Amino acid sequence: MKHFAVWALLMALVSGLCACSEKPCEKSSFLINGFETDGDLDRLNWKCRTLFALSDKGVTQGRSSLELTMTPSLYPGVSFRDYPRSWSCFSALGLSVFNPGSEAVTMTLRIDDKEEEPEYEDRVNLRIVIGPGMNRIRIPFHRLVCPSGRKLDTDHVFSLMFFCVSPPAEVVLYLDDLRLGDLVD
Repeated sequence: MKHFAVWALLMALVSGLCACSEKPCEKSSFLINGFETDGDLDRLNWKCRTLFALSDKGVTQGRSSLELTMTPSLYPGVSFRDYPRSWSCFSALGLSVFNPGSEAVTMTLRIDDKEEEPEYEDRVNLRIVIGPGMNRIRIPFHRLVCPSGRKLDTDHVFSLMFFCVSPPAEVVLYLDDLRLGDLVD
């Protein structure tokens, strides 16, 4: 019986130490998607008028990026699955976008912090201009404000997407290294 009590005490100590060492807030960043494998493509929401492929163009980490081909339609783009629903341990969202074209492309970053699809005024819709060449985008969370003036609730993120609004012609961009973190350039 004495050995059982000592063993139980040791197990409790080890469990407590493991639990303390795995706090999510101790991570400096979290990779949402690095676009390295077909499995990474499966973590995207597929929709008409947008094509996804892995590419070796515009790579900033790893071996590949996401080739995002958006054809003329209302809101072609990409939305993501499999990311933390709470972003409160981080201070920014970052990604790299390579624009092979000669003209800037305006994208919209949409983030919903309500599970039911919120009205336009009650969700983040941040316009981002993607210039020709490589663009390293770092968005501090203090910029994530709804049109109503309400700040994004980073404890409850239900939707994350990038899209163009009615592009007049096909747009091709290469996305890489989408991550949460305390991102400093």
